[in-house]
Amino acid sequence: MNILIVDDSEVMRKIVRKVVEENMPGANHSYLEASDGMSALSLAGPQAVDLILLDWNMPELDGLSVVKKLRSDEVDTPIIMVTSNVGRDKLMEAMEAGVTTYIEKPIRGQDLWEKIKGFF
Repeated sequence: MNILIVDDSEVMRKIVRKVVEENMPGANHSYLEASDGMSALSLAGPQAVDLILLDWNMPELDGLSVVKKLRSDEVDTPIIMVTSNVGRDKLMEAMEAGVTTYIEKPIRGQDLWEKIKGFF
């Protein structure tokens, strides 16, 4: 499985990788990483990745804008939005834009795994 992890925090990107690797030891996954929305768009074309974990608040292009662009380009890859401090209205907007599911920060590894494991 090819997983795209998009977050401006290198620590957060490492946490996501660690959660997958600890819960699926020996699995052959490849990881692509991006620290901003523009980089994410260049990596997430049709059939480029199998799952996207996407931060909401990033420089240059936020996660919601990335989702809208991907969906308008007919990229149907599942997207888990990682959020912090957004209201219910914003979460609903994200879901309507095409986010598959979301998880709120601060995250716990087991909670993140519960969101991710359904896509394997």
